[in-house]
Amino acid sequence: MQTANDCVQCLVTSTLKTCRKCKLSPQQTKAALHEVLCALSTCTEDGNPDALKGEFSPVCMFADVLRTIRKLSGTNDPYSEEKRKCNQIALELLPGLRKLVFGTQVATGGTGCDGTIATQQHTKLDVAIRASIAGNIIDLSLYELSSIDVGSVLNTVLTTPLAIDRSADLLHSLDWALDNDAPVLVIADNAGEIVFDRLMLEAFQNAARMRHNNNGNSLLRIWYAVKGGPAANDAMALDFEQAGFSAVPGVELVSTGGDSQGVPLSMVSAEMRDRIAHAGVIVSKGQANFETLEVTPTALGWGHHGMQHVFYLFLVKCQVRNSYLRCTIFLLKLPQLKHKRLTT
Repeated sequence: MQTANDCVQCLVTSTLKTCRKCKLSPQQTKAALHEVLCALSTCTEDGNPDALKGEFSPVCMFADVLRTIRKLSGTNDPYSEEKRKCNQIALELLPGLRKLVFGTQVATGGTGCDGTIATQQHTKLDVAIRASIAGNIIDLSLYELSSIDVGSVLNTVLTTPLAIDRSADLLHSLDWALDNDAPVLVIADNAGEIVFDRLMLEAFQNAARMRHNNNGNSLLRIWYAVKGGPAANDAMALDFEQAGFSAVPGVELVSTGGDSQGVPLSMVSAEMRDRIAHAGVIVSKGQANFETLEVTPTALGWGHHGMQHVFYLFLVKCQVRNSYLRCTIFLLKLPQLKHKRLTT
């Protein structure tokens, strides 16, 4: 996906914010900014001053900047405390959401309901998917934690039509994965957000169990991928533990093997590349995963199972991505939300 000059402001602002979080000196902050500005000065596409070369994506450049900041500050994970708070905020909202997803209301499949996962879409599973999308607002690269009203965003997402909705296709793909024992790869995004992913995966497995009498496979085989090293407020293994994933059957924790936001092929492990290539269904959370994942099919030879589907769940939070999107995804665009953006 082509990046644009409009991405530069966010990149520089995020760099400054992280420098301040780590209490870098003015000289150290200057060094970090010098690195990102030097990279930007060499990455303009020939003949198109409004576009940046794909290999110099903001995701990859910010990963290099974060490594420099960690080295200068001696702080391995500048976002560790805020990630813990994000998980706690989400966990406090979880009981109410669980009542919506696992309460007494029954899924409606109509007369002759065949018991498949897909027939449960419009009630319990729809709430769980939308909660997972809403959790994408917990993005500390863009917003101050104190200004993010997760409850308000949840209410909006649960009652607003999705800009592009492919949830029915996702549920049919999960049915296929269950029937064929094909692994489902879920690529995590942010701490806090993963609590809502947990709810979604619980709902998927609950629906799979309901099919047990109709099909021999009782649970989906899910790989849940978190970052191998600190990448802003992206989720890591500790966040997986704090979010309570041990309560979700059939979910295996895996690592991207990298410390970059998203999943750029050059910054993840060979094992992660292999999982991407061999997953039957991929559920990609967040914008950075979309930016990096949607350019990799040819390189990895997707389609190992003959019916692989990739689904992207995130909130569009910038005009550049809003203008770009032309593919099979489902997401929610929330231009009306007035969260406090980071300032320089």
